[in-house]
Amino acid sequence: MPKFTYVALFKTPTYDGEQFSHVLKPAKIDFFKDSREFRFLQQLTRVATSPRKGEMQLIKDIVVKTAPDEFHIAIWVQVSQVDSKIGGTSYEADSLIDYTIAKLSAAFRDEMFCNLVYRGPIVDGTAIAQLHMAIAPSMVELTAAKTAQAIEVINAHLSKNRESSLRLHLASKFMARAILLDGAEETFLLHWTILEIYPMRNTTHIQPLKEWIAKRTGRPIPEIESKLGIGRLYGHRCDLVHNGIFIEGPQRHKIGDIVLQLSRESIRDLCGQPYSGDLERLFE
Repeated sequence: MPKFTYVALFKTPTYDGEQFSHVLKPAKIDFFKDSREFRFLQQLTRVATSPRKGEMQLIKDIVVKTAPDEFHIAIWVQVSQVDSKIGGTSYEADSLIDYTIAKLSAAFRDEMFCNLVYRGPIVDGTAIAQLHMAIAPSMVELTAAKTAQAIEVINAHLSKNRESSLRLHLASKFMARAILLDGAEETFLLHWTILEIYPMRNTTHIQPLKEWIAKRTGRPIPEIESKLGIGRLYGHRCDLVHNGIFIEGPQRHKIGDIVLQLSRESIRDLCGQPYSGDLERLFE
């Protein structure tokens, strides 16, 4: 069975010592200060739609050459398979790298991992782009007038709804971070936290969430539970938070998408925006 190699490369300016390589099962670590060359394929966009003209450039070839006398640490892992996801992101590889980072952080402090240079797969000595992509349904036209009007409408709504404004301030912190993350566990938990801020409010009970979806979509609660499995989503949240377990396989992406769409719609509702209709495909 073929092996797939992944690496996480960090610059470590607050660490010193002799160069070494060490097998720290299930990973190998290199601590070095000589000049080494890494060839990466850098992802240029995290969202795709129909390009305005010509072909959309998704990646570019770059070469990173580490400077002599500047320490770096590289964590290498090999896995036997990759997930069936765009770019072949490996949940197994990510887990092994994270596991190693946690142990090294416990022993030597986590500043070692503050400066990430690259993290991802390597093929024939070359890093390949993982291409975590969001798919936009269409191009969105922005003008100064449309932007000003949209924000004015939202601000007017928030000025009349103090609780919505307060909840949006908190939820926006989780939303902004979730947009930039790719890991299934992290994004699931961040988007679920947004739902706990609103519409669940001050409770972990899921009934207010079901009632909000019913009001937003006009669908009966039994259909909502049947199609979206809100109870199961809450169960996955509890398994992750309390037991350190998260669902694996294709279902991981499905439940992540459901929570993402609900989270997006809750932010729209807090901003006083009408129902987007984006939840409809979840009921198909």
